[in-house]
Amino acid sequence: MNEVLTYIKGNSLLHRLNPLTKIVVAIIIIVMSVISLNLGILLLMLAIVAFIAAISRIGSSLAQQIPLFTMLAVFITLLTVLTVKTGDVLFDGLIQVTAGGITSGLILAVRFILMISVVHVVVVSTAPGDLVRALRAMQMPVDYTLMMLIALRFIPGLQVEGRRIQEAQLSRGFNPGTGFMGKIRSIAPMLVPLVANSLARTRVIGYTLEMRGYRKKHNVVVHLPFGIYDGIVLLCTIVVLALFIMVTFG
Repeated sequence: MNEVLTYIKGNSLLHRLNPLTKIVVAIIIIVMSVISLNLGILLLMLAIVAFIAAISRIGSSLAQQIPLFTMLAVFITLLTVLTVKTGDVLFDGLIQVTAGGITSGLILAVRFILMISVVHVVVVSTAPGDLVRALRAMQMPVDYTLMMLIALRFIPGLQVEGRRIQEAQLSRGFNPGTGFMGKIRSIAPMLVPLVANSLARTRVIGYTLEMRGYRKKHNVVVHLPFGIYDGIVLLCTIVVLALFIMVTFG
């Protein structure tokens, strides 16, 4: 199983696009998802993102996040049902369930899943070096660029470290049990060494950045050439954005 947010090499059109193009398109999709209150439009955008990931051969990486998406959708929907009391009452017992609460919960759940999916697709299809160059071309300060890159690399590192700690504990006879409670009992013994190792790694990274002088001012000119496919993708995105504005505000 691949680690989350790990770059997957490929030669698809998505991989060959300029990283600035992918970032701009991702920002537009995220803005559209925040503005839209139409569940059908949100589901359509999510289907398009999933289709692009599938034809770019990174669909398996996105599919691995389905358990996370499911838990996120259930949690957001339940939280919204408990707090939003608009629309027709569907159930009036210990907990009042309304049609507006369910609809709002589904919209919020799909919106968050769409935003996470877009970011995941961009990160997985873009080499870390290209991503840094794109952020520097956008005049993002080097401190924030490094912070974002280190955060993205920490997530798969934590996943690998957690798997190693769990395997080491199982090899020593630790038996947390099965089912949901077994998973809960297995978290606490793994959490302490995982946090300790993460803090130690953070200290090493900090010393390394200090030794290499990353706090000094950098005036680097970054050249990221745009190709014909970048122009076509941006043009299609602008057309879709115009149609979205017409449908939403028209």
